[in-house]
Amino acid sequence: PTWSQEARDASLSEIPLSQSQRAFYNLPVSRRLVVMFGGPVMNLFLAFVLMGIAMLGIGIATPTTTVDKAVCLKAGQVVECSQEGAQPSPGAKAGIKPGDELLAWDGKKINTWEDLRKYAKATHGDATVSVQRGREVLDLHLSGVEGKAGLYARSVRQSTGLATYGQTMWQMFYQTGAVVLKLPVAVWEVGVAVFTDTPRDSSGIMSVLGVGRIAGEIGAAPATQITFADRAGGMLSLLASLNMALFVFNLIPLPPLDGGHIAGACWQGIKNSYARLRSRPAPGPIDAAKAVPLTYVVAGLLIAMTVLLMVADIVDPIRLP
Repeated sequence: PTWSQEARDASLSEIPLSQSQRAFYNLPVSRRLVVMFGGPVMNLFLAFVLMGIAMLGIGIATPTTTVDKAVCLKAGQVVECSQEGAQPSPGAKAGIKPGDELLAWDGKKINTWEDLRKYAKATHGDATVSVQRGREVLDLHLSGVEGKAGLYARSVRQSTGLATYGQTMWQMFYQTGAVVLKLPVAVWEVGVAVFTDTPRDSSGIMSVLGVGRIAGEIGAAPATQITFADRAGGMLSLLASLNMALFVFNLIPLPPLDGGHIAGACWQGIKNSYARLRSRPAPGPIDAAKAVPLTYVVAGLLIAMTVLLMVADIVDPIRLP
């Protein structure tokens, strides 16, 4: 109660008595919603624009059926072969080389790189892969395949159509929303990875330090390994993902996030509508100051999460493959 009263007093001290009717909480609900949706919607707009430039203008890297390299694995994760405990992947042990074109997996034709992923995921044991190397067609034996062949595809950059662009944006929104819904679990998994030997999820959450590290790796990659188009497309995609994350995260209906204020305004609108249906006078503005203790709790949790993620991005960072 003391925190709430202090918040009321601080707010009222900023509003001259002659202007009290123009205070934000006295505005119609529709106008308040427009203001409070402004920030998240701008993040969504930027996500669409940035990804549109990356996909429709620059184009996206599309994997071909040509092998770029065979890698090493550790605990089922792709790692640098120089890392301690790294083991050659089944593809590396079979002698698959950069430039080999994949033709078939156990007699099943490989038309796209997705076909290879599907066949490898369904394989637990040995497999035979047909590759074309120069003018030769070779049958190579892969042993110990456990859902992964350990191969990277050679990609070509192609501009996408509007349908693919729209599908990508929907997937980005859906996947970001799924991460936000299981945020406590994701934070717990990061904590476990920091304080134990459990490998960190490469698709998990990260702090602004992690985003900066990824951007730095894209920017610092040698020109012999990455083209200017790849670099620009990667940066734009990263910024688009960041803005989509801000859009979804800010809509969580808890103060001090925008979603908390939006929820309060919606509740005010429901109360006003109910009063009109009952032919009663409109109730007064909701007392947002009552949520100040909850605001402090949520802010404290956000600060703790940020510190944990920053520590994780220092001691066990997520790196580009």
